[in-house]
Amino acid sequence: MAATVAPWRKSKQVYVAKVDCVDNEALCRRHEVEGFPTLYLFHEGHRKGEYKGDRTTKALLEYVTTATAKIEVNAAKAAAQAADSVLNDSPHEYGRVVELTGDNFEEMTSKSGPWLVMFYAAWSKQSQAFLPIYETVGRKLAGKMNVGRINADVEVDLANRFFVRGYPTIKLVRRGISRDYRGPRTQDALLEFSHAALIPRPVQMVTAAEFHRMRAEHDVAVVLAMDAHTTSEAMCAFLDAADTWSVGGTTGLFASADPGITPGERPAILVARRGFPETDRFPPVAPADRPADEYKPGPQKAFVLPDGEDAVDELEQEARERAKREQAQRFAFTVSRIVEFVRARRYPLVPELTAANALELMDGVDLDGPRARRVVVVGVLDPAHSDAERDILHRLAESLVHQGLQMHGVDVRFVWLNGAQYAAYAQRMFDVTPAELPRVALAVPAKDMVYRTSPDGKPLAFKTAEIAKALDDVAHQVATRERGQYRGTYVPGSRAQRGEWLVTMAGGDLVGPIAAVVVGVLGIGAIGWWVWRATTERSVSTATGEYRHVAAHKDD
Repeated sequence: MAATVAPWRKSKQVYVAKVDCVDNEALCRRHEVEGFPTLYLFHEGHRKGEYKGDRTTKALLEYVTTATAKIEVNAAKAAAQAADSVLNDSPHEYGRVVELTGDNFEEMTSKSGPWLVMFYAAWSKQSQAFLPIYETVGRKLAGKMNVGRINADVEVDLANRFFVRGYPTIKLVRRGISRDYRGPRTQDALLEFSHAALIPRPVQMVTAAEFHRMRAEHDVAVVLAMDAHTTSEAMCAFLDAADTWSVGGTTGLFASADPGITPGERPAILVARRGFPETDRFPPVAPADRPADEYKPGPQKAFVLPDGEDAVDELEQEARERAKREQAQRFAFTVSRIVEFVRARRYPLVPELTAANALELMDGVDLDGPRARRVVVVGVLDPAHSDAERDILHRLAESLVHQGLQMHGVDVRFVWLNGAQYAAYAQRMFDVTPAELPRVALAVPAKDMVYRTSPDGKPLAFKTAEIAKALDDVAHQVATRERGQYRGTYVPGSRAQRGEWLVTMAGGDLVGPIAAVVVGVLGIGAIGWWVWRATTERSVSTATGEYRHVAAHKDD
């Protein structure tokens, strides 16, 4: 065994020793040795665990690999927390709302833990109404988290950098990476969000077998795959990324030093999502398995030198080198790359629609991007009696996975809503009461449309064939409507009903005062009022409302 352990011991600085309990009886008694042999793992003078597995080289190496990796992950977590506590004099010292500008933003936010930042505009009534609440939050977070605000009318570059479209917009910023706050605009809710952000995400060490068994317990499980050469910098990058993720459905956070958990180079990130057959990996296992959109050299171009020797075209060689550099940058194991990879996979195949995730799931605004051309199949269910309906949604979603969850070139998503918990919202939005559950509808949020009925005017049947037929028709409508080539047989609700789709918990103002000027010019009688209402509703949806109407109509 010694010959097997020695090279590995050198790479991880693990030392193997033995104690003769006959000659050192007091020492063995102090460490509660009751039988022989007894194997303990010590770190920095403290006993960290006892090995009780098989007395084989393979089993012992697996134990030591996992146990030492856990120690290193914990050390990396401690280092990251210590780094968060370093600010010029004392961390989170302000106890008030700090005015941030383009001149001081980087310096202020890069030297401490997370910052709560509000983007506001002086002309925004919602910003002014919310400011007293925000200032109270700043005082209550004294010594815990710094709180700042940014005048987006003045700091235009910062507002553009963080894709601010409405006021007030609140973000949690940590080391330059932001996470949106989409909850109620109340003191208690904002404090709860802030306190949760201060709690480090727990990381559980697992073997490959344990992970494959436990992944079924989580909607989304993320794993750091390590080996003997994984650096503390890589571990810290993983932990920092975990702290910045929008929670979404990501419920499991793991690390593993088991070679069997994934082939290929380490470190690597694995994401397993409920309903998806494959586990996604960053970086991909091998160049041959990497995304098809990467550069692949074409046929060799050559020319003949005067002396008869063939040479590769210099332009072709430069293209290869450039592609190699871009590939190395794309798959660099950095916080930003890890965050980008995991956030794009943060929901299971059929997630629950809630106030916290409605913007991404319904509107398709992923990673601060524009509204997506998307059809969303919404199952309004009673969780106590919904197994059959959930199975239908899962089967339909699984049938589109191989097509990238697209139909007619349009994104398709499947979600379910707790119709008992959000009864008022379900009745207004989908015209269904708790007694009528389950019910299904199709939504096109970017066009403010909801399809609730079949062509004969009856509610859509919660059956696989009926939903598939409606989905094909509606997706075709979305794909061709702008060209006027296809009207479809399924008809959305009336315009008044579609307007109600945009009701939100908290109001918001359209970015910039231009819309107000336009409304003033057009605001003549009923026509002007209608334009103002439509513009305001649109701005609330895309700017600050973010489909928080779900929470607004949650029944107590």
